[in-house]
Amino acid sequence: MRDALEQLLFHRYPGFYVGRHMPLTENFMAYGFTHGDGWFAIVDVLSGLAIQMMNRTGKRIIASQIKEKLGGLRFYVRRADEFVGGARALGERYSYRVSELSGRPGVLQVGDGHYCTLAPGERAGYHPVEPRDTPLLGVGEPGALDRLRAEYGAHVPGGIDVPDGWVDLVQEFIHEDVVFPAKRNGRQEMAQLASVGTDQDGALVIVWTGEPTLEQQGRAAFARAMASRIDPVSGATGPVDDAGVPEWAR
Repeated sequence: MRDALEQLLFHRYPGFYVGRHMPLTENFMAYGFTHGDGWFAIVDVLSGLAIQMMNRTGKRIIASQIKEKLGGLRFYVRRADEFVGGARALGERYSYRVSELSGRPGVLQVGDGHYCTLAPGERAGYHPVEPRDTPLLGVGEPGALDRLRAEYGAHVPGGIDVPDGWVDLVQEFIHEDVVFPAKRNGRQEMAQLASVGTDQDGALVIVWTGEPTLEQQGRAAFARAMASRIDPVSGATGPVDDAGVPEWAR
């Protein structure tokens, strides 16, 4: 990540990134952010949610390492609670849908044995790998929302109604909140997802039946905050300028 963007994150969240002043024997944040500019918005949202947790609980947590690994974001935090854990899991999962270089919608690709999440045609010699456990629905393309409803509508009885540009984010949220826990028999104590839509101001709205767990609240907080950073038409989150403003929002 460019030095100006690193300094912006350090300035915004000094209490969370105190590890950058520690020796490498104690904290790897002295290396900085070892990933591309395209994930700036994801890291910015996760950092803000970590601060929310500290303000809510009075518990001190710090970032220990933030990097790319096997094509995806890794956001390591010390002493995080389930709220931050839920947000982090969704943020890391969503990173496989965002180009590390540009913030445009991307897919996991491989070249010379190295994995990287890229938009189509961004890096010569790289080609997409087989999809993971979620199908690629064509974010930002006509019909993307219809494909999302066809794939996941049975899990959301109250309906899914979001802009096409948010399809990847919402798909990963539904998978992380409904499909993955069900596979490991982990939904007994969780609220049931009822609907995903938008309010009159265009913000993402998530409705459950029952009281969501702290982990679910963290996932929802990430999804809502991230949606506000995504172009509802193209699905792009960047590139960003040195103030962190994405190109599509200028």
